[in-house]
Amino acid sequence: MFLSFAQTGKLGIAEETGRDADSIFEEQVAARLTALGHDVKTQIGTAGFFVDLAVSDLEKPGRFVLGIECDGAQYHSSRSARDRDRLRAERS
Repeated sequence: MFLSFAQTGKLGIAEETGRDADSIFEEQVAARLTALGHDVKTQIGTAGFFVDLAVSDLEKPGRFVLGIECDGAQYHSSRSARDRDRLRAERS
């Protein structure tokens, strides 16, 4: 991916992965944003890096205006910040 970016100056297109939400909290946030009229996509990413929720730009389809990272239960139950950061990296 880096070489492609270095050659073109463009990152890959973020895509929906089809992965399920990691937590009920994530589902609730997505549902509330949807109820407010936003087009919410889940598990958006490219090249192994993902954002839990992304709000689509209603005026420019295919573009996102907001990304939201929701920490899951496994992240919160970790004993240290180092463990949490390691878990976040493994999740991607």
